[in-house]
Amino acid sequence: MDDQLLPNPLFLPTESQKSTWDDVITAAKNLSRQQELEQDNDEALYQLQQEMDKQTLAFCLEIIQQSVPLRAFNSILVSFAALLFWIPDQKQWMTVSNYTSFLSQLIYNCQIWILALSILEQQNHPTLDLGDIIIRHRDRWLLNDTKGPVAELLENRLYAFRIAMSEVPPAQVRWDREGQVITFQDVSLSLLELSRLIREGISTAQAIFEQELCLSGPARPATEIPQFDLSNLMDNWDATQAGASFLTDSRNHAYVVPYQDWLFRRVSQDAVLFPIFWELGADQTWRISPKMVEQYEATIQRFLEALLVPFFIGSGQQARRTEFLGIRWRNTLLHTRDLFLHDGQMLFILDYHKSRHRTNASRWPARFLLPEVGHLVTQFLILIMPFRQWLQHQVQTMHSCASTPLCDYLWASTTKPWSDNHLTQTVIRTGEQILGKKIHIRAWRQITVGIAIKKFRTLASQFVEDSLDDEDNLIEDHNGSMAAVFHYQAAHTPHTGNQIYGGTVNFRAGLTDAGLQEFRQASEIWHQLIKQPSQYSTPSLLKRRLPAVFTQSSQPANVNIEWESDENRSKRVRSEATESTLVQRFHRCHEPRQSQQRWTMEQAQIILKRMYGLEAQYRTSNQQQALQYIIQGLSQVVAVLRTNEGKSLLYLLPCQLPGARTTVVVLPLLVLKQDMLLRCQNAGIEVTVWNQQDESRHLGSSPLILVSAEQAVHINFRTFLLRLQLANQLDRVVFDECHLTLTASSYRKGLALLPTLRDIQCQMVFLTGTLPPIMMAEFEQTMLLSQARLIRSLTTRRDLSYQVVSCPIDQDFFKFAIPWIQEERTQLDSEERVILYCQTQAITEKVATILACPFYHADSGTRDEKAQTLERWRDGHPNWIVATSAFGMGIDHPRVRLVIHLGAPSSLIEFTQEVGRLGRDQQGGRSIILLPPSWSITKSNRPGHVISSDVQAMHAVLDQPNCRVAAMSSFLDGAVVACSAPDPLCDQCRFRQENPESSSTDPTTTSSPHPEENVDRDLTVGSQMRIQLIQRESQQLQQYGDSLQALRGTCVICRILPSSSANTKKHSFINCWNPRRQDFLEAKKRAQQEGKQFQGWMQRYAGCFRCYNPQAVCSQQGQGTCLYPDLVMQACWAIYQIKAWTEGLLPGLGGEHVQSNEAAYMLWLGQKRTTFGVEGSNAAWVAYHVFQQLLEPAKGSV
Repeated sequence: MDDQLLPNPLFLPTESQKSTWDDVITAAKNLSRQQELEQDNDEALYQLQQEMDKQTLAFCLEIIQQSVPLRAFNSILVSFAALLFWIPDQKQWMTVSNYTSFLSQLIYNCQIWILALSILEQQNHPTLDLGDIIIRHRDRWLLNDTKGPVAELLENRLYAFRIAMSEVPPAQVRWDREGQVITFQDVSLSLLELSRLIREGISTAQAIFEQELCLSGPARPATEIPQFDLSNLMDNWDATQAGASFLTDSRNHAYVVPYQDWLFRRVSQDAVLFPIFWELGADQTWRISPKMVEQYEATIQRFLEALLVPFFIGSGQQARRTEFLGIRWRNTLLHTRDLFLHDGQMLFILDYHKSRHRTNASRWPARFLLPEVGHLVTQFLILIMPFRQWLQHQVQTMHSCASTPLCDYLWASTTKPWSDNHLTQTVIRTGEQILGKKIHIRAWRQITVGIAIKKFRTLASQFVEDSLDDEDNLIEDHNGSMAAVFHYQAAHTPHTGNQIYGGTVNFRAGLTDAGLQEFRQASEIWHQLIKQPSQYSTPSLLKRRLPAVFTQSSQPANVNIEWESDENRSKRVRSEATESTLVQRFHRCHEPRQSQQRWTMEQAQIILKRMYGLEAQYRTSNQQQALQYIIQGLSQVVAVLRTNEGKSLLYLLPCQLPGARTTVVVLPLLVLKQDMLLRCQNAGIEVTVWNQQDESRHLGSSPLILVSAEQAVHINFRTFLLRLQLANQLDRVVFDECHLTLTASSYRKGLALLPTLRDIQCQMVFLTGTLPPIMMAEFEQTMLLSQARLIRSLTTRRDLSYQVVSCPIDQDFFKFAIPWIQEERTQLDSEERVILYCQTQAITEKVATILACPFYHADSGTRDEKAQTLERWRDGHPNWIVATSAFGMGIDHPRVRLVIHLGAPSSLIEFTQEVGRLGRDQQGGRSIILLPPSWSITKSNRPGHVISSDVQAMHAVLDQPNCRVAAMSSFLDGAVVACSAPDPLCDQCRFRQENPESSSTDPTTTSSPHPEENVDRDLTVGSQMRIQLIQRESQQLQQYGDSLQALRGTCVICRILPSSSANTKKHSFINCWNPRRQDFLEAKKRAQQEGKQFQGWMQRYAGCFRCYNPQAVCSQQGQGTCLYPDLVMQACWAIYQIKAWTEGLLPGLGGEHVQSNEAAYMLWLGQKRTTFGVEGSNAAWVAYHVFQQLLEPAKGSV
């Protein structure tokens, strides 16, 4: 939003708001200082956190308790809500239907703050009633007729609701032509994948249940586990006493009670299991092992997590998270349960929904579980829950605590239900591990509803609304539990009959037999689709008119349905049997095919001559070869072409071929986009710059779309790309300057996320002028390439003159450099251009002031101001410019003759890009590097941090006693090609007056071996590799978390470095007597002290500074309650003491440069790196491998 569109002032804070905000800042600074000390002072940290919470609440209350009778926007809260409506990166207003959720969240937050205030007030005045306090504050600040900001939010939300009701949102999902793959935003899911997700989830849960919960083994086969036929179990839905469930129904006594101690008997009577669960105490009495109880509870949580998706998604249309987490498996004093049995099936009924707090009315949607899931839940409740309760009681008795019952919620630990985030992360992780896809809860809700609309739209069922009042307005055509004709025969309507006569269920006076049977039918057709996705066909319209008694079976529809296997799937899932021959022939001839188009070089030659004239030729054989690979439709093409070899032709020409679809070009810099627009306009090519507001115009309408890297990875653009792909309107995605995914991703997150575009199944082309052979393997791994076609030219510029000048030690660098620069300035004419590169913005501005010329860097002005600066320089007003590296790629002026670097370039790749601006008119140019007297070669910019290979290569060029061009080409091209006549000589070669022998190999052409044809043409290679990557990273993260849980409470130093004075299995790190413990603490203290020189031992976002785990593992982030303390860094330090490990395995983890220096190794551990697909540290990566060895000795000993 433009600044001039905003009101001034935007809001008017009160004096009390300013004062409380100052208090928040003070509390935050105090807390930050304590955290930076990295000391184990939990009490001080807790007090500061309490103070921070107190001041934050005080500030929030000041925001709510502000009277704004005249101008609502004087309120911070109202102004903030207004700004939320604007989407900055899209430069448009949010849709009203999405905006209401933000308003609801703000209102909810205000309600929570008022509740917190009321609780504090009641604590300070115990005689006051909490309910009265809440009502008093509510009536003053939270109602519609008050003068505070919440009233304004409530009113706006009401308006938004009314507006949203009249809006038709854009299409949310897309289906493929076969009706088997549904796409929401950037997520595509086939029905076969949905089936696989549920099936493998059940299999995993079944394996955990049998092997780990029931402790089956060779001597204890899983066949001994009791099985329960749900049709034999009864359930009294009317039981209201606390603790009631189908387990307590007296009719089930013979089936349930004999087995409730089955697991206890199995454990206590087995010679192998008994010493695992019991340990001999100091008083020589057997007692339960607390560590084993903890491990067993962790296994229960893994079982529930494995069962979650089959339960959550396999039962039908999914419930919302808050509803689903509220499922109780037994009654409480205040609430009845949600889990029931009915006619041999298990179901759950939820009464909470979004509008209940406004309407005070409940709905009772029932969801029936898959038989396999219902059976597992039944076994879990009968066999495991009593044993779980007994274990908890034993531990509480040992600690002299009062015995408490298990949590009444199904999805819970022993004491409390799961959080929303726990459910969300479990659903996402399950999708990652089984399907290799990140599918969020919101996507699942769209997908499941989309499937129901598509697949079940012609079903005859009309759901019975048991709560309707007006019988005359009821739809007469019901397909409930009793055919409508029988109701009419009994002289009443179907509604009256279902509500009054012959019912067996009356759930909370809201759900009757008829409604329950409708929900059962809905779940069963969902089960049928999940189990047999390829065989499921949408019922025809003719079946709607048949009476239910003739079309429906009285038996559950899914009981005997087998799961569809990979072997028996039909290759073509469209049900063509019901289609006429004409319809079939039409579909086969005219449906779009997901394939890569191909053209001939003769067709390309016609377009080339049309673009550049009848005499136009390809600049080099490599350019021609790369173009041939592209128009032949090869799925992965990497072209490393030198400056002026014509990389842009590789996408400008193909998008003009006959029948060409859309080509998308991902550009890393704004200046590249501007230059490309100019080129396309000159060539008469229709080009579009991506803009979310113009999405509908983009779709299939433009042959060439330009998009920045940051825009390309945004979900809106990825959704757009996927739609193009599904519509068969996308030819290729081209990544220009693709080497930046390696060299710039650390400070440009958009570049690091570019591999996510490999989900798109189309041709991918990667273009660059700088990708050294030594970095090719890393590039292929980063961009998920497999056997890509590679075309490589020698990229070292041999038409340039290179010179390095060192400032004498006894001279000031600026006093030496400025006269030198001014002298060079006088030797160029006005038509030639000069670029002077500096290392920092401050130096850039200082030098520009001295030389009286413009400067350019990332913060040198607005986008328009920088564009004007660039344009004036191009026009020669003046012909000099001082800049940082931001003025590099994309600067295309034909007569740049001189590039000066004031100080050492940061890397050889960056240097090559910057001198690549020289001589683009084929007339060459000069490169001069001025080095300060303090410059010297270094292998590290901080202890424990090795500099990258391209930085080392730059240092080698600067310190090169021989040919500098040879040193450059060795790194950039993998071939040593020295200066030779008639090309210009570098300063070293001129000084020595000699010509090194040129390489005997042909320097102009390099291409990769031809891969297999099926890999070459396969457009799914990238998406399959990304699926495998997501699966692998998710599994590694799961293994890491499981290892932490298994080792929790143990001393890993003693496990790795045993001591005769310490029992490795009986103590934690805090209670360790091993003398090596003190050695570790001293090494840790030294690392903390040395790390202060570099803004902390642990780099920002590398992990929790207390337990050193990634944020994805430790959500506490130094709040004093880390779940897995004293494991990660202790393991990393202890393993380093084993020489064989440091020499054999540490280099493979990236620590070769620190294997002989413990202090550097400890600092290296704190550096940030991507681990398991999330931000972490070297410490977490090392610990992962150490834990794997500790817990899997068969794979190798530590």
